[in-house]
Amino acid sequence: MTVSRQEAVKLILDSIKPLETIDLPLTEALGYIVGDSVHASTDIPRFDRSAMDGYAVCSKDIANATNEDPVELKVVGEIHPSTAKLSPLAAGQAVRIMTGGPIPPRADAVVKEEDAGYKAGFIELRAAVPPFQYVSQKGKNMKMGSLVVEAGDLITPAVLGILATLQTREVPVTRRPRVCVLAVGNELIDIDDRREDHKIVASNIYMLSAMIKEHGGHVNCSKISRNDKNAIRKDIGEGLNSDILITTGGSSNAHSDLTRASIGEIGLDLKFAGVSMRPGKGTSFGFYDGIPVLSLPGTPSAVYVAFYVLVLPALLRLMGAKIDRMPSIKAILEQDIKKRPGTDHLVQGLVREEDSRYRVLPLVGPEVTVCSAMKRANGLIVVRSDKSRLSKGEAVSVQLLNHAQNAFFQRPTAHHGQESVAPPIVSIVGKSNAGKTTLLERLVPELKARGYSIGTIKHDVHGFDIDHEGKDSWRHKHAGACSVAISSPKKVAVIKDVEAEETLDGLASKYFQDADIILTEGYKKQHKPKIEVFRSQVHDKPLCRKDDSLVALVSDIPLDLGVPRFELDDIKGLADLVEERFLAKPSI
Repeated sequence: MTVSRQEAVKLILDSIKPLETIDLPLTEALGYIVGDSVHASTDIPRFDRSAMDGYAVCSKDIANATNEDPVELKVVGEIHPSTAKLSPLAAGQAVRIMTGGPIPPRADAVVKEEDAGYKAGFIELRAAVPPFQYVSQKGKNMKMGSLVVEAGDLITPAVLGILATLQTREVPVTRRPRVCVLAVGNELIDIDDRREDHKIVASNIYMLSAMIKEHGGHVNCSKISRNDKNAIRKDIGEGLNSDILITTGGSSNAHSDLTRASIGEIGLDLKFAGVSMRPGKGTSFGFYDGIPVLSLPGTPSAVYVAFYVLVLPALLRLMGAKIDRMPSIKAILEQDIKKRPGTDHLVQGLVREEDSRYRVLPLVGPEVTVCSAMKRANGLIVVRSDKSRLSKGEAVSVQLLNHAQNAFFQRPTAHHGQESVAPPIVSIVGKSNAGKTTLLERLVPELKARGYSIGTIKHDVHGFDIDHEGKDSWRHKHAGACSVAISSPKKVAVIKDVEAEETLDGLASKYFQDADIILTEGYKKQHKPKIEVFRSQVHDKPLCRKDDSLVALVSDIPLDLGVPRFELDDIKGLADLVEERFLAKPSI
């Protein structure tokens, strides 16, 4: 029943159910996962308030103010954030207001102090202002009844602060799992036991317990079990008072390794027995009386890797995390890796960021010990089963370790400004009529045929309308809806007003989490990797002659811009460059 690494993760996530939801005081909820969605009990802000120091005015009173014909308003008082009693403004009046102060009746705008000439109880205004200038309107941040946190969200300090703003005293969270850790082996001793020849300390218990605690679990039992079927069965039975049981050692098919045999004899509902990955090949998973049981090998390096690849998904699912895979980043490999094909290899690596790109150094070689690699590693390099070699400079998939696992809780449409790790972005640029769209039309299917998921973004500086006049959705939008969604069984589209143009990184993080790479048409001013399309028949000079973000040129004539150049019809060559520089095969 050996399965692939991907199948193992899927079996674990599909078969384990979240634990029950409990109510915790807000002050104790940090780091828990929300069990039931929470909706706003009030508007935030609860009233119109000033966004800065200045003067509250009625915009109609100064609608005709100009530099040549200023308008004078009488200042009739002062409002602070704590001011409770508010008098309506009469025509021709203003009131001084501090940041956070409530807007008085009839007032609908705030004029900054530096824009209002104050003299002897009056202010002189030389320009009209729009309604709600510098006013934080009631419900602008959050409307009563709107979704605040969704079941499966991680309670971060920011989320906790938002809930406190709503006077949320208790939060529904998923209970943290109780974990039993069992180390099997006659050779094992505890740290307090007398040292003996041929005995080794059961360090896996301490390492596993620490990793479990670091990621939110509670270790309610841990012990060493002798390599004897009766002892193993007894200890496993005692461990079933937990929410999940993790064993280490004795999990192989060897005659002397009895954990797997003992588990089989007690009637385990086995989901898999062996995973096509190294290290961690001997891992098995199943259920006994509804309790998940994960049996890991005994080698510390295998336990370390198997925890992040297989145990952590189980813990996260028990805690209520809504994940369907362990996320990975793309990083540039800094050293060759060789292996035998046929099995996935997870190589410990050291990830760093340089020039807005991730790079990863494999922690391998004669000078690297098991202990030093485990101590330094912050990522696992994924070497797929069909590969026998990864070369320096290739883009590879890397699963981040330790505190980077917070990314598990960031879903494609993240709440409250939290954004997921976005896929790489490459911009196709060029002057008008150079052939950018034509190139994209040919490059997208070539990359798709290689197994990648491609997203595209078109930059339109002039504005656009993609709806059809007279259609229902068009009528919804023109009736004043700020957002309109059109949904069908196969597609969904959202038309949404924005106060300012969304950044390219913001678009990528919010809407393209299912893509392996994003190709944009335009965005020539953004500092993103660029591929320029140039046709000498249309323009005299390329656009990006002095742009250090240029990575390739596609042109109809030979040009030396210090980057690889491709003919207009060399789509395969261009796709090779994109794949080598920015992509690794999708993996989980």
